[in-house]
Amino acid sequence: MTLDVADECTEKEIDPSAQHQTNQTDIRLVERNWQRFSFILDQYQEQLHLIDSHLDGLLTKIINIIREEVLDYEVKHVAFRCLYFISKVRGYKVVARHLPHETADLEPLLHYLENQDHGVQLKWETHYSLFLWLSIVVKIPFHLQRFDTSTSEPIMERILNVCKKYLAGTTKAQDMAFYVSAIYLTRPDVKDSYLPGFINWAHEVLTKDSAQFKKGVLSTLAGVFKHGQREQMMEHAHAVLRTILTIKFQPSELLIQLRNRW
Repeated sequence: MTLDVADECTEKEIDPSAQHQTNQTDIRLVERNWQRFSFILDQYQEQLHLIDSHLDGLLTKIINIIREEVLDYEVKHVAFRCLYFISKVRGYKVVARHLPHETADLEPLLHYLENQDHGVQLKWETHYSLFLWLSIVVKIPFHLQRFDTSTSEPIMERILNVCKKYLAGTTKAQDMAFYVSAIYLTRPDVKDSYLPGFINWAHEVLTKDSAQFKKGVLSTLAGVFKHGQREQMMEHAHAVLRTILTIKFQPSELLIQLRNRW
């Protein structure tokens, strides 16, 4: 592929905002737009950098669709599918850096995620993409307590609770949930208050729950020790190691771990 392809596949052709033009009953047109979008984006697999000049424009239009209150949920889900597909092609870390991450984004994003039914696996692209967006928003350089209101539980607890819920999942959304969890738990304003409790909770999960849940929790702990500062993680290292050494996996559970690893 050459740069000519980037010129031929103009931003208009791969513009997910075409879904914005549909009414709530024309889901078939939305699906056709999705198929067209995914086909064209696939052409960039061999030279990923060619999509970079289009990222900001595409993501802005996708986020505008998501923020539009009057649009049908199914239309928004296709926008989330587009967002997931872009992250699959270009890489989630690159895409996350181009997503909006103002302080005003935190509350509505968290509220949207809390209102999702994590048991509806057909909507996993929506769940994944919400966590992808949250992965950059939780890095805002302000103490999260300042966003608390008197009408809801502390926002720091809300973020942790929604992450825990998806750590038990069986879709790709679990991968993004443990990525966000690790970033979040190593924030300076979070680690002292919530990391010890999370490690105690992880001990309960790892000794009692399913292999899939264990995978999510173990991946989070690995991420915590990767992102955290060494001297701060040392105080938790022995407790985590002791828990991990007591885990007894059945052969079928080990197979789940290997399938997810490779």
